[in-house]
Amino acid sequence: MYDVVIVGGNLAGASAAISASLRGLNVALIERNKQPFMPAHCGEAIHTDILEYFDLNNLDYMKNPINEIIINVGSKQYDIKLKSLSK
Repeated sequence: MYDVVIVGGNLAGASAAISASLRGLNVALIERNKQPFMPAHCGEAIHTDILEYFDLNNLDYMKNPINEIIINVGSKQYDIKLKSLSK
């Protein structure tokens, strides 16, 4: 019997599974691919500080840094610059 069942073992699912297990929950992580994080999905994004916190930096997966987010709403554009949370 599991407290939490997470479907999808890419970054978001793996992070949720690790977080839940660190809180003492019995977790099942279901991933259809043989190797988590592959293939990477375009919607996956996680801050580098979170990777360090959950010790995910040593895993073999594609890493692309995100330094800026641009949101366009109608004629307005919002630029969000990202920086490290630990600095």
